[in-house]
Amino acid sequence: MLTTALMFLTLSTSAIASTVTTGAEIRYDNRSRPVIATQVNGKGPYYMVVDSGAESTVIAPQLAKILNVVGMDSDIVIHGATGDINTKIYPIERFSSPLFDEKQIGLLELPNPSATPAAGIIGMDLFADKALVFDFKNREMRVEPSGEVKGNYMTIPAIKDDSLLISVLVSLNGVQIPALVDTGAAATIANSGVLKALGWQEHDPHLVDDGEIRGATKDTNAIKKANIETVKIGGMTMHNIPVRFVSSPTTEPASLILGCDILESLIGFRLDFPRQELKVMLPSHN
Repeated sequence: MLTTALMFLTLSTSAIASTVTTGAEIRYDNRSRPVIATQVNGKGPYYMVVDSGAESTVIAPQLAKILNVVGMDSDIVIHGATGDINTKIYPIERFSSPLFDEKQIGLLELPNPSATPAAGIIGMDLFADKALVFDFKNREMRVEPSGEVKGNYMTIPAIKDDSLLISVLVSLNGVQIPALVDTGAAATIANSGVLKALGWQEHDPHLVDDGEIRGATKDTNAIKKANIETVKIGGMTMHNIPVRFVSSPTTEPASLILGCDILESLIGFRLDFPRQELKVMLPSHN
């Protein structure tokens, strides 16, 4: 059983052809989310999702079992797209990758291991004083110092709030909506407040049933899908983009999760956490 679990957690090396990089090679899980190789307590590689929509890092309980690490109960609550849940903490002697090297760290337990075949989720708490670069063109992830950077970028300031994470204003059919930059989400997802902002109803003819969505917790939500005529991010405009909608019985402000279906269509982008900026890579000028 442990051998089977280990194979499950390390993913297939055929997901993406290997490339030699100076950073971390990007591969993908079964939901097309970016993963990188990590070492835990000197063992691995264990592939984990790099989730720009998560503040905290979590590991799968199967991996903790393989490493013979015992979790401790806690009052910490993980807030997922589909619900909240209490979680355990695992004491880890060393957690490393080409992007970080942490010692004597506590990692939270992933409440819903079926959310990904990866060994865990890497949160942005590890990069709070840096800039994290997703370079999809070169299949590479890098950590850089916060600040100005050379290259052809479009800078989009983050919405000011108390979160480490980066949210920006995105225009859907001309309506401005706050959107979390979330590489942990396979699809772009809007809440019921966006329906109201667009002037649509829950049973609007724009919407079609699209199954269920499951997040980091074990809860699920029914979702619907609609094609948005224009989606604008900074100076970029995209057309006929599918967006999923999660209905809610409560009234809530409009918000959007900007998922990998849109983010991975970009050349790449840079998240500067101290400066609270999203820098979108643009084609180089020849």
